[in-house]
Amino acid sequence: MRLLFAARALASFAAGVFLVFNQGHYVQYSLIALIVFALGTAVGQIAVALFGPNTLSSIESVPSSIISLTTGLLAALATVQAAQSGASAHQMIQEFSWLVTGWALTSGAFELYLARRAGFGTPIGRDWAILSGLSLLLGLVNLAIPMDRTTTVGMFVAYMMFSAVHLGIAATSPATIDSESTAK
Repeated sequence: MRLLFAARALASFAAGVFLVFNQGHYVQYSLIALIVFALGTAVGQIAVALFGPNTLSSIESVPSSIISLTTGLLAALATVQAAQSGASAHQMIQEFSWLVTGWALTSGAFELYLARRAGFGTPIGRDWAILSGLSLLLGLVNLAIPMDRTTTVGMFVAYMMFSAVHLGIAATSPATIDSESTAK
């Protein structure tokens, strides 16, 4: 579980830092950051599932990997299609917003399932529940509130940075390490 959290924290941190230091909040860069995050998360989770310790939590991360991989590939497709057709910034921000919303809602729902399965009272269950809450909040805000380009990208950056910090702490937390060692 620590490796899974660490891989996802690195992908979130890389995408968040990339967008934080991008002063213009350009849509093209946002799609690239979404690609980096989604594909980085998917590859990291698949690597942990294949080469990490063979635990139930490694196998349970496969659906989340598929969600992230699909989102990354769709974002890459949207980027290539926009470059070829000369799509407007408004159209690209709509695609970015829908991709983030779809990813956040499906990923958040699955993370909520993982939190319930682990038990909300356990350290890993609480970590999944917090991550689920962040993901669902991002998806619901994007779905419910029409936002401009800067706000849409800013919400995504805020999610990336909050989740990177949370997952980094969860990956190095003694409670996570203790619960992992007792589960073996």
